[in-house]
Amino acid sequence: MAWLADRPVGATKDGVVSVWSAAGARESLCLGHTASVESLAASPASDAVASGGWDKRILLFRPPAAEAELPAATSAQPTKRARGATGAAAATAVPVAEVEPSAELGGHSDVVSALSWSTAALLYSASWCVSNTVLTSILTNEPPKGGPAD
Repeated sequence: MAWLADRPVGATKDGVVSVWSAAGARESLCLGHTASVESLAASPASDAVASGGWDKRILLFRPPAAEAELPAATSAQPTKRARGATGAAAATAVPVAEVEPSAELGGHSDVVSALSWSTAALLYSASWCVSNTVLTSILTNEPPKGGPAD
């Protein structure tokens, strides 16, 4: 689990990362993993989330702004309609945004088991592979100069 400001972010075995509103409504589905997501980390600015998983990849997502930042006309609408709802109830349901990855970071040969996003340009990741901890510069997708990889 990670937090984008006051919005919780969770992941599932089917490879989906979900961003929830502070009120508990799902706002975004971050799609792109092909296997279970094992780890999450939010950017220091709370505007992006990194996810790592059994597909040996780290994906970066930039979900839409929080519900509180949307126009007032949409924030009061229900986020989910009851099964079988028709008419006005079906028409006012707010769709959940589907978000594609903004970037993919490589370097692991096994499951990405932990992530920590320490600065805007530096993401720490750990894997079950032999070289356990990898420092990845988000801007270049390369280990930073002078780090453990040097």
